[in-house]
Amino acid sequence: MCNKCGGERRHVIVAMVEDKIAKVICKECNAEHRYKAPKGTHVTKAAPKKRKTTTRKKKDDTPEVKIVEADLSKPPRPYKASESFEPGERVDHVKFGQGIVQGTAGAGKMRVLFETEIKLLATSGGPKLTLERPAPFQHKVNESNDSGQQ
Repeated sequence: MCNKCGGERRHVIVAMVEDKIAKVICKECNAEHRYKAPKGTHVTKAAPKKRKTTTRKKKDDTPEVKIVEADLSKPPRPYKASESFEPGERVDHVKFGQGIVQGTAGAGKMRVLFETEIKLLATSGGPKLTLERPAPFQHKVNESNDSGQQ
């Protein structure tokens, strides 16, 4: 039965799922809609298929990290990405609280142990890069022998 015009008999099948009609087009008004069985017919729904559920074991790829103890002789420094820090220094982060610098994790990154986890934070640590403009190209004039020989 068509939702738009109420026509019951003139439909064309557009899509099927497995062996059941899914979508039809009404030949009277050209409206496309889901298939509805005519009144008075009993349609049994198939039992829903059970999906296979698998539990994936998480690989523990995290390497064991040696925990660096805090250097209590120095007060905690406020964290700024523009500064560099040494392992063992205490850092006071606005969001994560106090942490202990564990070491570097590549250029411009450091690992900091906070209360419950290790976070990667940006730092200016590592070699400072300075960009220099290359010397302008100088044309060399080919000085040939002016003795007239070619």
